[in-house]
Amino acid sequence: MEKHAISFRMINLKDEFYCYMEIEGKIKHEDYEFFVPVFENAIKDIKDVHIKLLVDITKIEGWELHAAWDDLKFGLKHGTEFSKIALIGNDKLYEYGTKVTNWFTPGAMKYFDNKEDAKNWLEEK
Repeated sequence: MEKHAISFRMINLKDEFYCYMEIEGKIKHEDYEFFVPVFENAIKDIKDVHIKLLVDITKIEGWELHAAWDDLKFGLKHGTEFSKIALIGNDKLYEYGTKVTNWFTPGAMKYFDNKEDAKNWLEEK
């Protein structure tokens, strides 16, 4: 059986919200069907949402086409809720993709090859 998952947790530190996501395997539509309602429920009572997001894609193997569409819809609906997005990967293709995506993302987005640098960048004011 092929393993695929989007796992996430949200942490509230003082008045800042941090979200950690790990994406593994080839992402499917079913992953978004699970993840999106959980995310929306986690933020439903937060006024003026500004989340710092850390996404680990070091274990990603790609997206199914439907899941890529789900990702685009999620970004369009919730993109303004993320003040900073740090992407941790191990593939130059994702680094270039992050730079291009940053042009269209309201918050700051940056690619890293290690978690420590990504966390430090997120914690900068």
